[in-house]
Amino acid sequence: MIAVPRLESWLAGLTTWPLYQKALRFGFDLLRSVRALGRQPAALLVVAAQSIYIWLCDGFLAYLLLGGLGYPVSPPVAAFTAWPPTWR
Repeated sequence: MIAVPRLESWLAGLTTWPLYQKALRFGFDLLRSVRALGRQPAALLVVAAQSIYIWLCDGFLAYLLLGGLGYPVSPPVAAFTAWPPTWR
């Protein structure tokens, strides 16, 4: 994240293809947003709390769905099945 901003102008100059330029702009805007969030601990705490809440709702939904389909599972198992695959 430290070295990438220096590459922004170089990467932007590689091609003028509009889709590439949009994707590049999106990526760098995302990096700037993550950096700004890191400078605001209160906002970071809110985002973390919302993420945990959403994950718990997903786990509860998986618990209800699997139970409704006739596959009763314990809440921890349902929560694990709802865990985002990129975190495993």
